[in-house]
Amino acid sequence: MTEIKEQFSKGQLAVITVTILIASLLFVLDYSISSVILPYVIGDLGARYEQGTYIVTTFSIGNAFALPPVFFLLKYFGKRRLFIFSLLTFPIASFICGTTGSFGVLLFFRFILGIVSGPILPLALFILLDLYPKKYQDIIFGVWACTMISAPMLGPLIGGFLATALSWRAVFLSMIPIGIIAALIIYLMLELEKERKVVPFDLFGYFLLVVMSVTLQFMMDKGQQWDWHRSHLVLFLAITFLLAAALFIVWNRYQDTPVLDFELLKLKSFSLAILITMLTYSSFFGTMVIIPLWLETKMGYDAFNAGLANAPVGIIPFLISPFVGFFMRAISVRKLLFFAMCVFAAVAYWTTNFYVDIDLYHIQMSRLILGIGFAFYLAPLMTLSLSEVKEEDHPKALIFFHFVRVTSGAIGTAAFTTIWTRRTHFHREFLTEFVTPLNPYTKQFLEATKHVPFQIGKPLAVINESVNNQATVLALLDVFWAIMWCYIAAGLAIIFWWGFDKIKKILNDRNQNSTATGVAAESGSF
Repeated sequence: MTEIKEQFSKGQLAVITVTILIASLLFVLDYSISSVILPYVIGDLGARYEQGTYIVTTFSIGNAFALPPVFFLLKYFGKRRLFIFSLLTFPIASFICGTTGSFGVLLFFRFILGIVSGPILPLALFILLDLYPKKYQDIIFGVWACTMISAPMLGPLIGGFLATALSWRAVFLSMIPIGIIAALIIYLMLELEKERKVVPFDLFGYFLLVVMSVTLQFMMDKGQQWDWHRSHLVLFLAITFLLAAALFIVWNRYQDTPVLDFELLKLKSFSLAILITMLTYSSFFGTMVIIPLWLETKMGYDAFNAGLANAPVGIIPFLISPFVGFFMRAISVRKLLFFAMCVFAAVAYWTTNFYVDIDLYHIQMSRLILGIGFAFYLAPLMTLSLSEVKEEDHPKALIFFHFVRVTSGAIGTAAFTTIWTRRTHFHREFLTEFVTPLNPYTKQFLEATKHVPFQIGKPLAVINESVNNQATVLALLDVFWAIMWCYIAAGLAIIFWWGFDKIKKILNDRNQNSTATGVAAESGSF
């Protein structure tokens, strides 16, 4: 062990590790909790339905802003000092989010909350890797992943209970003591770094990255309301994003210390991990927002029951994740990831068979099976991303990975919400074509509603509500079809990369054998 690892007893190391994991859980909980309280926030603060997802996306944009400068900040301030700063500023932003009466102020401080909490997750992993020997790296990934995986189980339950029993404000206020206590424990038990190192920071590249993130996210969020290409503002945002992206790529190529090191993408394992992250995180976090919205706005669920519907996704991963390191030693990382993609795609196909009156049990079972794939997803993905990266470049690689992760989650939430909304309008228009006086079933339905006891509303209003519910569910099935193909694409990417390595190895072996045979023949003839 190194000197850092030898200065702690086993009890102290256990306390530090648990505190760091709880701090990581605090960050991920904030993301997963917010998905079940959206209808409560919208109703209390008088926001529109379309604005509800901004609570999630503004937080993600803040994360994306905060991650690129982390490498510069941790070199100058130190990992532990920066970690403590994030843990102390997190409660301040949470307090304002929980006490404000303005939806605009809430969105602004959700953005601030995303900025101050963005470094928590990568810094927690950096500190854990410093505390333990390298031979325990895969186990650390498994335990760290366990905290991230347990958040989809705990977050909706905690958020749903607090929102139902108390208020949605209690969700934000409850995180204040956790952040303060975790910061105090880390400050008292870990010695802060004394040396400071100034590394160059590409400020212009960071500016371009910010412009890209803002324009893309704003375009994805508002395009649905402004009818995409028919809006001059949306076209302006699209052109700005493309120009900033092109300039960023060119600028990044000639920088010695780029804000995102694209040289890492030349490593096949890292580029494969980034591609999988883009396809899967966008899908996963999209469903984490859409399913609670559907259950609470269309199915009559309260926040706690919506949390119960999503909670089983974390049960199996929570039980298996500590042992994923042993699976990665026995089975290759790519095989585990391919298995996870197969499970994800199968569950997405299963959910395309949902119907209007589906019960809570079947929703929970789909989330429970999804957890099997999630158990073998995150730790192998992190291991794959670092497998070919030099040890001194691990911080850059992890920051790159987390930036893509949070950006993909925000874009996926906006994109799949847009698909859901547009397909709902499409199916509603299609279904209403059959509700006419010439359709005998319409007359039968109107007559039947007159004999239903305790019927609320007029018969035409009942038909309208039924059409709306069916259109919503049909649109939800369309979303899951798209998500299924994202998972299939990720699985095919693994096969392609895997097969490419196999073919390359076979060709190299053949070339070596042919060379050896030619040398032997020349020696024999000589």
